Amino acid sequence: MPLSSYENLPSKILCIDIGSASTNTDYMRWTRTANENVFPMDIQAGRQMAKEHFFLHLEKSDRRMVFIKDRGINFLIMAEVEVQIQMLEAILEEVINTFFDAYGTIYKNFFTGMKSIFDGFKSTINTSINEAQETRVRWIKSKCTICKQDYYICVKKSLIENAKSFPVSLVFQHGGHGLLIYLDSKFKTRGNEIVEITG
Repeated sequence: MPLSSYENLPSKILCIDIGSASTNTDYMRWTRTANENVFPMDIQAGRQMAKEHFFLHLEKSDRRMVFIKDRGINFLIMAEVEVQIQMLEAILEEVINTFFDAYGTIYKNFFTGMKSIFDGFKSTINTSINEAQETRVRWIKSKCTICKQDYYICVKKSLIENAKSFPVSLVFQHGGHGLLIYLDSKFKTRGNEIVEITG
């Protein structure tokens, strides 16, 4: 069945966290359920590893995490492993835009005792998740010669829109290997090849 979109995507997101690694301050943590196990050590690791303007990823057998630092604030999303990395990056892009639209530059003056000011932001998360799915991604189809099957692969629009040259390369990791896909400015596949994933 083509995976052109995720049905009930918010239910596949474990948590979204906004905070500061330098002051160890939690600004806002949204979880899909009130008693969700949010893996605080993973969140701390993501905050410590986050780089300004670069998405980084961690993956475990039951979840994957994407994180980034933007203007000194750490943004992190954790989801079930079936949600593709590009979708998680797109959701974080939407959350980041919504956050800075809401709080402008005053976020620099926040301190630990003021985190209740972000409570209202939690109510925007489901909207941000759905908005990202509807407007920030495109789906492409590509065949893996190892698996001998077609995959529907999520591509965030900003990957193509902000590209400095074409084709743009994207690695789709699945089944213990990677499919390197080359995309043109119209999101058309211009070739692909199998790549080994080593660590």
